[in-house]
Amino acid sequence: MDFRHLQQFLVLAETLNFHRAAEKLHMSQPPLSVSIRKLEDMVGVPLFVRGRQGVQLTEAGLAALDEARRALFHAEQFKLAARAGAAGEGGTVRIGFVGSATHGILPRILPLFRQRYPGVTVLLREATSIRIMQDLADEAFIMYTATEAAGLRMAAINACQLRGFTPRITQEAVQVQTLLSLVESGLGVALVPAGSRRHPGPNVVYKTLADFPADASIGISLAWNPDTERSAARNLREMASQAFRDKPAKYPAPRLRQGGRQA
Repeated sequence: MDFRHLQQFLVLAETLNFHRAAEKLHMSQPPLSVSIRKLEDMVGVPLFVRGRQGVQLTEAGLAALDEARRALFHAEQFKLAARAGAAGEGGTVRIGFVGSATHGILPRILPLFRQRYPGVTVLLREATSIRIMQDLADEAFIMYTATEAAGLRMAAINACQLRGFTPRITQEAVQVQTLLSLVESGLGVALVPAGSRRHPGPNVVYKTLADFPADASIGISLAWNPDTERSAARNLREMASQAFRDKPAKYPAPRLRQGGRQA
């Protein structure tokens, strides 16, 4: 049995006339009659009653009618999904991102991507990373935890050490927003990405660090695996590249990295 048999069954069930059904199917009547007989043989029961008054569905045919419609519907959905996936217009894109990317990068890419590819499911998973430093040797530092935000922590400590001191850590947190809340509570200072300025607090003052050590900076990169990249992921990557190629970014543009190597 194939979907052609089901389509012929449905058309005949709707018209209850072999001649009209054959016309709708763009075929002649004898081959349609033969095909329906073959379908009934495969099913093992008659689906139609043929008589002088025309064609009628049997009880078996009536019982199978809705299932045949569902089968053809899902077959069409299967075809559309396959074509959409091949064109990068369907499927799922999984994005691991750092908190810094939520300021000026993801908001710049994702709305446009979702508008252009509404059939693609975007799954976001937050990770961690940074930017930092200056003359704060005597300050109480609110630092990123070693277990949950190791990259941010190492970058912050490294930035301080490049200026000749080890930060005096008095509080720890995981997310940038949590650090800022602790700063707002007067518990110390923290090194946060420049994009955090977009979320001011009444008791938080942002200072741009002068003569920032280049070795202490961590850029934001978009990485992908060329061996497993699917069409939808390729479309997202190309859109991200275009977005930061054509417009001046308020924050540093992400670098594109392929398989861990800078592209």
